[in-house]
Amino acid sequence: MRTRQRHPGLVLLAAVLAGTQALAQETVFRSVDAAGNVTFSATPPPTGTARQVEEVQILPGPTPEAQEAADQRVRALMEETERRREARAAAQAPDEERAAAEQELQQALQDLEEARIQRDDDWQQIAGGGRFLAPRYFERVEQAEQRVEAARRALQALP
Repeated sequence: MRTRQRHPGLVLLAAVLAGTQALAQETVFRSVDAAGNVTFSATPPPTGTARQVEEVQILPGPTPEAQEAADQRVRALMEETERRREARAAAQAPDEERAAAEQELQQALQDLEEARIQRDDDWQQIAGGGRFLAPRYFERVEQAEQRVEAARRALQALP
């Protein structure tokens, strides 16, 4: 098997990744011809055809047991990472829940202030020329007060 390349490292990497015949051998020969072309081969080049010949030792890959152990370590690390992510999210949840409850209370207080503003349509005219606040005004204020109390209770119920 002869391959001509300008980047010997890429050829060696390709041989390792592809599991080619070069991997089945313990030694790969790197030769450079007179034109400077680099060739990798499982067998040495014919005598006199190469300006330089080098033996490159290929280390064997991991045993199936070692590969399985490495895979198990990777799985364990991924599971631990996921557990930590979930724990961090669980720790942040109460803070986010409290912030949301505080925001809800602030909104309810603002709505109460707006509900207490008397508008022209909140008044009812009486025959003698006077006027009084209509029941809808008091209902609106009471509903807003109930929302404020509900928001306060929800906030106090949080840890």
